[in-house]
Amino acid sequence: DTYGHESGDRVLRVLADTCRSSLRQQDVLGRYGGEEFIAFLPETPVEVAQEAAERLRRNVEDLAISSSQGPLRITVSIGVATLDRSSTTVGSLINAADRALYEAKQKGRNRVVVSS
Repeated sequence: DTYGHESGDRVLRVLADTCRSSLRQQDVLGRYGGEEFIAFLPETPVEVAQEAAERLRRNVEDLAISSSQGPLRITVSIGVATLDRSSTTVGSLINAADRALYEAKQKGRNRVVVSS
């Protein structure tokens, strides 16, 4: 809202491009709503998913997105979840990642939290 819709659209496009370039070809990225994105990393151990999320977080933090009011800096908070006995469906996996995302935000934002 502070920078206008055009800048907001630019930020979302740059963020999506940065996510795509930070992930592997077989990974799937989608906009979940508003400013939230989901990335599915098939057949990826939790440690590798956490490393990918941290790499993505750093890549976003390093961005300087042009706007009419000068360069914009953004950060991301990321929740990581993997399929296990407690998350066996897509819905439960998304819920676990969402809980980890909110934990990342509560701990100060611009961080990666793995679902416990």
